[in-house]
Amino acid sequence: MKRVLAASGMAAVFAAGAMAIPSPALAAGSVIDIGQTIYQSGYVKGSGSTTNTGDWDNVCLVIMARGFPAYGSPFSDKTKACKTAKGQWVWSAPDWKVPGGTCVEAYTRISAYKGGVRKSNKDSNKIVVGPGC
Repeated sequence: MKRVLAASGMAAVFAAGAMAIPSPALAAGSVIDIGQTIYQSGYVKGSGSTTNTGDWDNVCLVIMARGFPAYGSPFSDKTKACKTAKGQWVWSAPDWKVPGGTCVEAYTRISAYKGGVRKSNKDSNKIVVGPGC
């Protein structure tokens, strides 16, 4: 899993020659992790985990996809699940059914937001799947 720690500040005393020591809030801050994106029985599936100690207002897991070969076309959201509470979760984005006869490139993204601004995100592995590949 890929890991991102939220920057939640430092409480340190800066004296001549002293070293800055992170506060416990930084060491125990909010974390997002991303798992593997897989294709199973016609569906793209993705998961991640969250520890939100209050650094973020919203954390979302999204299945992103585009047609393959893409020739420069952008990825778009296919399914999305968000959590707004503090706490710890291992959770999944809603599964996305790949349309019949198509080939797609897909991945899962987890993003953390504060005040409507994305503060951090992580992307999973990309897969090329579907009945039309």
